[in-house]
Amino acid sequence: MQKRFLFALLASASSLSMACGSLSVGEGPATTDAPADEVVDESVVAGNNQNDRSSSVEGEDLRSGAMVVSPSGRFIVMQRNTDTVLYDAPAATYHELESRLLRVAFAKSTDTLFALTAGGDLVAIDASTRAVRWSLAIPGAASSTMLRVSPDDAALVLATSAGTHVVDARRGALTRTVNAAASARYAGFVPTAAR
Repeated sequence: MQKRFLFALLASASSLSMACGSLSVGEGPATTDAPADEVVDESVVAGNNQNDRSSSVEGEDLRSGAMVVSPSGRFIVMQRNTDTVLYDAPAATYHELESRLLRVAFAKSTDTLFALTAGGDLVAIDASTRAVRWSLAIPGAASSTMLRVSPDDAALVLATSAGTHVVDARRGALTRTVNAAASARYAGFVPTAAR
């Protein structure tokens, strides 16, 4: 089964490469460099094809066909129908995870993945061992619209219909909740500040 999955993955990459082989790229309109901390509305960038998964957004919905790659490049989390798969690229092995993951965001400096499970828990998983480090039940988690990791890996921001939650990423403790009229969809962190 592992060889069949790897073959399907390689066949998909080969088909994509052939489909894009005759693609020509021209110059677009002149743009100005945006500040690094500017929040970008990804739906505008995606244009009419909002199902385009060619560039992932940290903490996006993990739907079939979507992949989230760890900053180290070692691990890839992907959705296959109702199963969530963790692929270890150097070892060329994959593992079906026990819980289906709805949103995934990797830590920036370690191979820890933070994820919202279909059961409504926010979890921290060691990608190397697939062990759950901590689990936290979040109110309204099924309606989550955003999951972000702070640049220093110290905090998580999760937005749901019940509010925007800030979680201590090391301990898995809820530190505060901000209620809002609508669920947040984007967040930015202030450089050199814990905000």
